[in-house]
Amino acid sequence: MRLCTLSGELHLVALISIIVGLGLTELAQSVRELIRPGHSVRWDGLPLGWAAFTFLLTILLWWQGFAALENPDATADATADATGDATGEAGPLFLSALLIFLLLYLCCAFALPDPDWERTDSDLERDGSDWEGSSAASGSISEKGISEKSTSGGSTSGQSPPEEDSPGEGTVLRQSGGLRQIGSLKQSGSLKQSGSLRKGVDLEAFYFSAGHRRWFFGLLIAFWIAIGIANQVSSGSGGAVAGGASALLALPIFTDRRWVHWTVVVVMTGGIGWQVVRGILL
Repeated sequence: MRLCTLSGELHLVALISIIVGLGLTELAQSVRELIRPGHSVRWDGLPLGWAAFTFLLTILLWWQGFAALENPDATADATADATGDATGEAGPLFLSALLIFLLLYLCCAFALPDPDWERTDSDLERDGSDWEGSSAASGSISEKGISEKSTSGGSTSGQSPPEEDSPGEGTVLRQSGGLRQIGSLKQSGSLKQSGSLRKGVDLEAFYFSAGHRRWFFGLLIAFWIAIGIANQVSSGSGGAVAGGASALLALPIFTDRRWVHWTVVVVMTGGIGWQVVRGILL
């Protein structure tokens, strides 16, 4: 007995289509923010490659949903045989599909940075150490010049020296003025440094940040694990492919080597791209 009627399947496809549309909208908005005029971007190919991967994966998974509608009895019978319950296959099918596409939506949302994304302190130390070192050196030189100028007395040929009865007061006043000037220069320098480092988006810093790699690749691993479990339950196969993809996606979390990241993104995107061409175009 098959309780998952065609009407129920159409409702599921409608819900999945909404989630897929939201995921593609997230990707499109992120790309729009990167290419809009007046927005400074330091480009890098790795996050763009993973954005292309998530786009192709979303399109492929949504397209394959029509196969379930073309032959719904086979899917329902396989699920019933695996679970041993012919009357309750609608619930697991709905929940598994909803979980898979929600994970896919989150992968789309984490693929590219938000417009207000800012680097953390650890990312600034990783990417801006050389700049900060040169800035600190130039700042120390300027501070030294200011302190020499403030403590030298400041007298020239056209100026009278301070009064003899209060030499200490003039020195203190000049020194305090120099200190105030140093403080203002330090504050303005730090603001300029912060603005130059955080203006626009640095795709390389975003991609290699620990938070992004942990969340993005963690969600992709969870997605492939959910796909493997669903395929194993429904058809008894596909677990090995999902396990291999999950192991491959774990590599970018633990290493900063660019050749490892490029290898993973090329392999994964090439495989999904071939599936798209074979399943949709051919």
